[in-house]
Amino acid sequence: MYTLNDLKEAEDNLALWEKRWENYDGNNPNKYQSDLRNGRESVRAIRESLKNQGVLPKSDKELLENELDIAFPEAQSNDIVVYKGNKFKRKFWPLEKSRSRKSVVSWGRGWEEVK
Repeated sequence: MYTLNDLKEAEDNLALWEKRWENYDGNNPNKYQSDLRNGRESVRAIRESLKNQGVLPKSDKELLENELDIAFPEAQSNDIVVYKGNKFKRKFWPLEKSRSRKSVVSWGRGWEEVK
C-alpha cells in the first residue's frame, strides 16, 4: 500500500529526471528516457493506487468509469454500451509512445458518452 509520502517522493524523483533531461546538452536523444518513463509510470501507478484506497478523491468521471468497467469488463475498443439510459463508447489511447514514435509503450483507457 502506498502513502501520500510515496507519491511525493515519486513526483520529486520524476521532477529530478525531467530537470536533468532539460539541462542535458549532449547529443544522445535516449539519455534519461528510461528513467523518465519509469518515473512517469511510478507516479501514475501510485496515484491510481491511492485513489483506489480512498486516500485521494476520485472525480465523478472516474467513479462513472469504474462503474462502467465493473458492468462491462469485456468491452473492447469502440464498443458502445447502454448504462442507466445513456450510451457510452469504450476508448483506448496511447499514454506513452516509444522514442521513435512508431510503437506504443503504454495505453490509457476510458469511456466516452455518445450523444
